[in-house]
Amino acid sequence: MTIRTRTVTCNIVYSLGCQPTGHLEKLGSHQASEGHVDVLDGAAGFPHPVDFYRRYVERQRPVVIRQAVASIPALQKWTDKFLEEEYGDVEIGIETLKKEDRNNPGELIPLQEFLQRYKKEDIYMVDSLPQAMHKDWMIPHFLLCGGYTDNLSTIYSWLSSGGTSSVLHVDQYENFHCVVNGYKAFIIIDRQYLERIGMDNKERGYYEMDVDRVDLEKYRGLVGVPWYEATVHRGDCLYLPYSWLHQVCFRHHNLYYVIQVLSISLVHVHCVTKHMVWGIHCMQLNTWFGVYTLHCMQLNT
Repeated sequence: MTIRTRTVTCNIVYSLGCQPTGHLEKLGSHQASEGHVDVLDGAAGFPHPVDFYRRYVERQRPVVIRQAVASIPALQKWTDKFLEEEYGDVEIGIETLKKEDRNNPGELIPLQEFLQRYKKEDIYMVDSLPQAMHKDWMIPHFLLCGGYTDNLSTIYSWLSSGGTSSVLHVDQYENFHCVVNGYKAFIIIDRQYLERIGMDNKERGYYEMDVDRVDLEKYRGLVGVPWYEATVHRGDCLYLPYSWLHQVCFRHHNLYYVIQVLSISLVHVHCVTKHMVWGIHCMQLNTWFGVYTLHCMQLNT
């Protein structure tokens, strides 16, 4: 992936019968993708937390880490049957439209009820990861440094039967999107174009455009803006830097979580340097959303 810094000058004549390429089509139709973001192959090993920080976080470069969480318990355990039996009484938040509408009120229902409904109805789960479920996931070892863990905000979880799509938006966090089941397809735009495109709702960090039918007369600033793609499969994680624009589609059944870090400032001495063992409760963090007991993945030093 090559991050290009450039000024785009567009001279578009908006006249009868002459519309810009991609007008009233899906987001990304205005021009071809610049390509997939960088990919790290987990089969070849994972970077040390400091190396990961210097290569990607410090440079604010998105990257997909293949098989980053392939061995966490959740990948083997989190079937619908298991979730219903083990966590059915846990109350979770749901959205009642698969195409995201941030003005649509959500609901709180037991996980068991959701699991009985979600394959037949236009709903999906989105909520902070319930405390009871923390034992089934582990923080990836390339994040086992104080610069990451000291600033952990929350871990969000999503579950849908597919066919969901988000608005184009930004997050005020360093995000790590990790897939437990299914896959996610991202459209990603460098944050340098945030103002150019013209954000409708700055307070809530999103654009009110219809991502399936983008009005390029209203969003003229999008014309000429480069975009990247990222596909995240089962066991993979995507690092998405603070304030990068993104829109997400889930075409099939999927379950994933997002680790949100407020900010990252890293020095080597903050890193876990001992050999970690699977399943150890290696640290506890007090966050805005409660106490997280982190299960640490193996780190070779």
